[in-house]
Amino acid sequence: QKDERLLWDVARESGILNKIPPSMLLPDDKMLLVLLYETLLGSRRVRGTTELVAFVKEHKASLQQTLASLRKSGTAVGYTEKIRLPRYARVNTLRSNITTVLNHFREQGWSVADCPD
Repeated sequence: QKDERLLWDVARESGILNKIPPSMLLPDDKMLLVLLYETLLGSRRVRGTTELVAFVKEHKASLQQTLASLRKSGTAVGYTEKIRLPRYARVNTLRSNITTVLNHFREQGWSVADCPD
């Protein structure tokens, strides 16, 4: 969903939407979306022999520059921090004890939850 919005923003800002003949977008514009994704976010290598593929290849550099400028200005959908899941650790009590290990983790900046004995 957010990738689709980003791709349409890049296409609009770069001006290629005004340059594409409507006949290239028939029967719908989803092929353009796929090609933009592959060019900008996917493998970055577009293959094919259709007019639309040739058009996207021709404008690849300007599309990439537009994407970079949108990201740099902060108007593009950027990185959002993922949900942090809890981490679990097993303590080998033959080598250390739970209190020592928990203190070590606290010193490293980890927040330590209650643990079963």
